[in-house]
Amino acid sequence: MVCRARTSSVWARPRNFTAAGNFMVLSEPNCIGQNFAMNEMKVVTALTLKRYQLIAEPTMKPKIIPQLVLRSLNGIHIKIKPLDAES
Repeated sequence: MVCRARTSSVWARPRNFTAAGNFMVLSEPNCIGQNFAMNEMKVVTALTLKRYQLIAEPTMKPKIIPQLVLRSLNGIHIKIKPLDAES
């Protein structure tokens, strides 16, 4: 297969890669499944918030780390309580 790809009788410049079209220039440099994964994450979050109530654990206060994005040193502890079927 390598010999066929480098045959000078078939290709004008067998040692150089020349793409037929540079399709990556027109698209964003993201993974193909990134858009699907982001949409799936949004749906899972929405369904969780629709069916459950998230309550912050009062005994475990998060220790905030001041950075560009606020983060917690010890995590965020929550209780998950199902919502009533009536609401």
